[in-house]
Amino acid sequence: MGRKRSVGNERLGDYVQRRSGGVLELRFPVPEDVAYGFPDQTGRPRKQIIRSLGTSDVKLANARADILRTELRSKIATLRSSRSALSLDDYLRELLDSEIAHFRNEHKAMSREMLQRPSRREGIEALGSSRRQSQADALLSIDEPERRAVASWAAEAYFQRLGRQPMDQDEFNGVSERCASVLVDSIIAVNDIVAGKAAFPESTPPKHFERLAPVSERAQLPISRYFKDVYLPALMRKGTVRGENTISGKATAVRLFTEIVGDRTVAEVTKADLWTFHDELLRLPNPRTLSGAARSLPAPEQIELLSQGLLIANTLNPKTVNKHLTGIKTILDFAERRRDIDTAPTQGVRAELPEEDETGRAFTTAELNRIFAQPLFAGCSEGLMPGGLFKAGSVLVRDDRFWIPLVLLFTGARSAEVVGLGTNEVVIDHEVPHFVFERTEVRGIKNKQSRRMVPVHQTLLDLGFAEFARDTARQVGGRFFPMADQLYFTEGATGTTRRKSLSNSLIMRQFNRTILKAADAKANGGSIKCFRNTFEQESTARIPSDEIRRRLTGRDLGSTVQIYTQNIPTDEAKRTVQLRTLKGEIDRIVYEGVSFAHLYAGRRGPVAA
Repeated sequence: MGRKRSVGNERLGDYVQRRSGGVLELRFPVPEDVAYGFPDQTGRPRKQIIRSLGTSDVKLANARADILRTELRSKIATLRSSRSALSLDDYLRELLDSEIAHFRNEHKAMSREMLQRPSRREGIEALGSSRRQSQADALLSIDEPERRAVASWAAEAYFQRLGRQPMDQDEFNGVSERCASVLVDSIIAVNDIVAGKAAFPESTPPKHFERLAPVSERAQLPISRYFKDVYLPALMRKGTVRGENTISGKATAVRLFTEIVGDRTVAEVTKADLWTFHDELLRLPNPRTLSGAARSLPAPEQIELLSQGLLIANTLNPKTVNKHLTGIKTILDFAERRRDIDTAPTQGVRAELPEEDETGRAFTTAELNRIFAQPLFAGCSEGLMPGGLFKAGSVLVRDDRFWIPLVLLFTGARSAEVVGLGTNEVVIDHEVPHFVFERTEVRGIKNKQSRRMVPVHQTLLDLGFAEFARDTARQVGGRFFPMADQLYFTEGATGTTRRKSLSNSLIMRQFNRTILKAADAKANGGSIKCFRNTFEQESTARIPSDEIRRRLTGRDLGSTVQIYTQNIPTDEAKRTVQLRTLKGEIDRIVYEGVSFAHLYAGRRGPVAA
């Protein structure tokens, strides 16, 4: 930092500045990697140390500043020499102590304000309670990305202390999960303090530093009761939340677990029980291949009849087995986070999948050519004869049924995201026409990263998508693809009526069962979901930036730095800049070898670049 001239031509020492009143002070910048060693009164890392030098005399101030700078630099050197020896457990203990100290300081400040303004007492207390509850809800969320996001600042501070970056995203996620658990401990301690108790009484010691006391009364509930009386109310407290559409699946998993293993209490469930559940599920008949009275039999009886050859049915797909295992694991992990049990015995219990089924598959070039050669796209006889949609003819279908598969292919979006688009989420009259995928009343999104913008691919524009989007018959604020009918079902676990995913609508089922079958594209799990895998496979070959690919498809960015760049910037100018970049990248995708020429019927064809 350059030195400044002072009165009498004396020079101010490094980082010495004069206050408006004439007194000199030291403003010493704290290096980011050791900021944790200089906490402010709330326990947060400082960016700058400010010390009054207690004089307006430059010579005396410089002398005092020399001493202070020496002390600060010595402390920085000590911190840097010791940081490599920092263990995660030591850091977590510091984190816990720091959070509790931060609350105590904040609580003192709030108490002073309440003394000065007694009329605001209830409002201030409610605000503090609301903030803690909001943070606790996020830290106890069943959504892993949400939990990690809330605790990411603590994980980043840990790696700053170590003076290195995480080796990979898994290491960062693991530290974030442990930090999240310790932050839950801090909230428990704060609630004890607010209630006039000591932080961490014997009944609730901090989870990561002492073994928990005997399990809570809730953990003595049978897992079926715990699911209905504890898990579901917590999940539904806010109304519509992430994971709500999986309640039916979890209820089925709990039913199967109680039939196969028994209705054990949450505290009694062991890893051996989960492996028993795993093994028996692999022997269980697929209910879709059963009929009549066999479908209503308890799972053990179905397994026994199948093993004796008295039933003819396929067994559950390993993916379905993992779905049921995940249902039980989610409930046990929830019990651990709520401190109802010490440790959830869920790690490593998983059915092995055939290698080709692990991540789904993409359509081949030949399959894509056969799909888009079907009458739905090339010309059909709809309205001229029964089943005309699936028979060749001169009728060109250019409605939702035509556009949905093409939009899926050229955006890589999930089928429910596309089918559930609102008219306000298809932005055509813009420098860069684009789709906006956000959580709406009609459909949700998978996670925070799924909230994104995706430019309309040039092929879609050339095929006439802009004209289709501007159709004046569309209801403003309504659904963009209304032909995908909304279906409902009664939730068995709660008795309430819920919407099915729009990807289950009739036109989507017709595509999966009829169009793909006619195109010989159903083998090895071929379905409309394969459009997303096809896009991702093509983008890997065409788009160099992994970050761009992840942004386009709404996946976790996998970086502790890139997460701070929003998928949908709030500033309109920045949104346009980002859309220009994404547009240039998405138009690289060309699906070489796939013929779309016949889809331009009645149009001039693709616009020259």
